[in-house]
Amino acid sequence: MNNIEKLIKLITENPDLPVIPIVEMNVVAGDDYNRWLASFGECRVSDFYISDEIIYTDIDELINDIIEEKYLLSEKSDEEIMKLAEKQARKLMNKVIIVDIDTPDV
Repeated sequence: MNNIEKLIKLITENPDLPVIPIVEMNVVAGDDYNRWLASFGECRVSDFYISDEIIYTDIDELINDIIEEKYLLSEKSDEEIMKLAEKQARKLMNKVIIVDIDTPDV
């Protein structure tokens, strides 16, 4: 099954999930053109959260960043901090269909 067929299957199986394309940085080689050639890469159902600076597709990365930002100097126990950060991360993350947009196959 190629990537486009897999994407169609995921959309059919999960019609309520938004489709989020994530563009690989080498696709856009500069700012001197309006369009660039790309290809459909892997696609998957995943957790997703976008902050002001970072796109998270891994809840563990988000949990670690929450701990560093909010609880680094906390007097709470490590267990309490982990529970609080996990709870906050779960509230922020949403299920989506992610489509990697990669450099062209041609």
